Amino acid sequence: YKRQAMKLALIESIIIAIMLVAVITLGFVVFGSRRRVGQLKRSSAEITQEERRVFDFLHGLGAAFSEGVPAGELHRLIVEGAEHILKAGGGALYLTDRTGENLLPAFLTKGCPPLVILPPNLAAGEDSSTGSVESYLRLHAVPLGKGLVGEAGNWSSPRFLRRKSDLATELVTQGLSSLVIGPLHYRQKLLGVLALCRGPGQDPFSDTKLELFQAILEQSAFALFNQAIHLAAGEKHALDRDLQ
Repeated sequence: YKRQAMKLALIESIIIAIMLVAVITLGFVVFGSRRRVGQLKRSSAEITQEERRVFDFLHGLGAAFSEGVPAGELHRLIVEGAEHILKAGGGALYLTDRTGENLLPAFLTKGCPPLVILPPNLAAGEDSSTGSVESYLRLHAVPLGKGLVGEAGNWSSPRFLRRKSDLATELVTQGLSSLVIGPLHYRQKLLGVLALCRGPGQDPFSDTKLELFQAILEQSAFALFNQAIHLAAGEKHALDRDLQ
């Protein structure tokens, strides 16, 4: 009788242990499921927000073209719109000059570290005149194929540069941590270069954003090309009127 009672007690203990393990396992499963559901909800919300930002960007470009806004305003919309979509810390737009041999700064945000190597006196802070670095960046033409911006003009697609080894030491010293940069092509013609930057302390861009940035480049190039055609048509119309 005692042996039978001990066997029953042992079986009950085993059953209780199994049930306890099952309950704990089920608890982990439920917790994991809730966590995954929460992650999916956050991902869905992020995707919705990203889609909204992209729609606002495209709507802004369309409205700018239809309303015939000045070139400078379109440049601002492109940079700030792209910056908003990818949550960058700053951005820069360079456009080709009439010769096609140089890239000229069209719009630079204040949060964008220099994308060109500054002269020693500016880099060392020896020239303390107000806005000297900013003035240099806004007036400095970049030869195609030279430096970070010039080399990007010769690329066929955008690239992420996220490691110190990807960037010139001088650019890292000037505050550049990571960036995504690429050429603006339309009908196989180079129109310029667009770059979005992040400084020290900001997370680098992820590979998942490269396709999105490519779409931004394509839409921006289309808008720039159409505005150039619109301006050329306006100049021709004004010239014809003057000739008459």
